[in-house]
Order: sequence, then structure tokens, then C-alpha cells
Amino acid sequence: METPNGKRRFDTVFLNDKEITVKELTVGEILDLMQSEGDADDSLTAFGRKADSFLQVSCGLALEDLKAFAPSQIKMLYEKFREVNQAFFDLARTLRAQEMLAGIGEELKRSLASDFRELLSASSKPATGTSGTTASAL
Repeated sequence: METPNGKRRFDTVFLNDKEITVKELTVGEILDLMQSEGDADDSLTAFGRKADSFLQVSCGLALEDLKAFAPSQIKMLYEKFREVNQAFFDLARTLRAQEMLAGIGEELKRSLASDFRELLSASSKPATGTSGTTASAL
């Protein structure tokens, strides 16, 4: 894997006698690729457009180019993409974990507040004796 002069990483993979350069995505490219296209279309067509964009930006391929590759070759390409963009995947995993922990923390706060309100409410109700029973001090 190459990282010349501190620039972004890249590496090559050979598929069907074709040299494919896989490059590390910039923050700007990642943000552009993650943005919604404005339509609420979650269909296979929308997925295809996103996949095509990712392929074009990361390794200069089009989704149509993948038809010439065997699934094992596509797996090799994906593994190279993961390797070159490892910093992005590490950051995404960390952010997801932090998001999950924040959600757990908020749920814990809500639960504790609810439990505390119930305890407070129960303790502030007037005590009622059992009918027919009187307490006497001797």
C-alpha cells in the first residue's frame, strides 16, 4: 500500500488482467456520497446510483463494470477498499459506538427519573390505616 509524501493512501488490485487503483476517500467525498439525493426513494435503483458513485470515486469503475467480475473478484476489490479506507471504517465504528452509548445513557436517565418520580409519589401519599385497627400507646 502506498502513502507517498503523507498523501492519501492508495493500492492496486488486478482483476481480469486489469489494474484497478483503489484510493482512500477524502472527508469531502465521503460526505458527498452519504448525502441524500433529495428523493425519498429507497429502492434498488437508488442503491444502484449510490453504489455507482462509490465505485466511480474510489476506484474509477462503474457498476456496469462489476458484471465482468466473479463474486470472489468483487470480494477482493471490497477487501482492498476496506484496507485502504481503514481509518474511515474505524471512525465510523467509533462514532456508532458513541451514538449507542449516548442512547443508552439517555434511556438510563429517563428510567431513573421515572423510577424516582414513582418513589416520590408513593412516599408523599397520605398513609391510611386499616379499617377497624387502632394504634394505642401504652
